[in-house]
Amino acid sequence: MSSLAKAKLSALVILLILAGTACNRSAAREESAAASAAAVAAPIAVTTAAAVAREVPSFIQATGGLVAEETSDVAPQTSGQIVATPVNVGAFVRQGTVIARLDDRDARAGEKFADADLM
Repeated sequence: MSSLAKAKLSALVILLILAGTACNRSAAREESAAASAAAVAAPIAVTTAAAVAREVPSFIQATGGLVAEETSDVAPQTSGQIVATPVNVGAFVRQGTVIARLDDRDARAGEKFADADLM
């Protein structure tokens, strides 16, 4: 066999291989397209509901606890029994605000006794 015949034969074999590969790729693409079309064509179950307008509460009711970030120690200048607290728990107060009233009956009695000694 001549070298020209061998070259033609080799070229023919290469063309056949390329054609076979192209056919396989084309067949694979067609199968993939068919599978995609089948997947798209399958019905999907969907449920619906009617829209309803309603009021939604703007608060949340919950149970929990709070811990203060700051605390203050209160030390009166005199001792006695507390008879009134004119401020609420957690209220903001300034220096000098009365936060508790003490029972002053003992102090008044002592004042009267002292006044009696002066006379």
